[in-house]
Amino acid sequence: MIVASTGNEIISKTKELNPDIILLDISMPEVENLSFCKKIKEISPNTKIIILTMHFSEEYVKEAFKNGAEGYILKDSSFSELEIAIKSVFEGHTYITPKVSKVIIKDYLQKEQNPLKTLTERQKEILKLIAEGYSSKEIAYKLNISIKTVEAHKSQIMEITMVKVFLIDDSKDFINSAIKLLTEEGIEVIGYAYSGKEGIESLQNLNPDIVFVDIVMPDMDGFSVIKELKKLNNPFKTVILTLYDNDEYRKVSEEIADGFVSKSDFFSKIKEILEGILREEKKKTIYKK
Repeated sequence: MIVASTGNEIISKTKELNPDIILLDISMPEVENLSFCKKIKEISPNTKIIILTMHFSEEYVKEAFKNGAEGYILKDSSFSELEIAIKSVFEGHTYITPKVSKVIIKDYLQKEQNPLKTLTERQKEILKLIAEGYSSKEIAYKLNISIKTVEAHKSQIMEITMVKVFLIDDSKDFINSAIKLLTEEGIEVIGYAYSGKEGIESLQNLNPDIVFVDIVMPDMDGFSVIKELKKLNNPFKTVILTLYDNDEYRKVSEEIADGFVSKSDFFSKIKEILEGILREEKKKTIYKK
């Protein structure tokens, strides 16, 4: 790790070292504005930039990414969130601190409209039936439309309602594959952790809709993690993830979590899992072979 205290020093050390990531405070001396990011990119195109700032307006965030930044985090964010941001950006993802995301979304809703109001009447009908526990086949029969049409509407509903996910798993390969899959389905992954303790710490400052937790991890098992998460009194749902699909795990999951999903089912039945997120009943997110 190399430290620089002025803009000129950043430029000099970037030329010399071509760092993987720069944490950039644009309020430091000799850093005029967010266009400074372009100067860094001209010198070292592969260097990724995370803006570290106290500013959280929509315009400021847009300007940061317009000028080449890959991440955006506030100075009062926790160290664990900073770690998440660095990991995410290093692996090729864009990171915006949830504190900023919430402000931007709130501003948008105040200026425009509630996203649920953008649903068509048919989508509202389908959303209501999903919440009541109906399957796609049952909804299709009830509304006299094809199952394919129901699935298309459900995909649009999921995108509009902006489901946010957090992942806790010690497998880097699984995390990367899960992020890719969820992103393709229009689901926002607001963070991830490679250990239970790291996940618990991060979730003290984050508000996802659902948290997927692996059972077997080095520091603490998934069941213990969920018990600790319940103490946070946050409204997010918790779903157990595992390679070991057995009745004992399922039984414990039904007692403490909102769902149980084998990792094979996570990738092959993601639409059913996301459908379960929209439902009230816990049993609907327990997937059986």
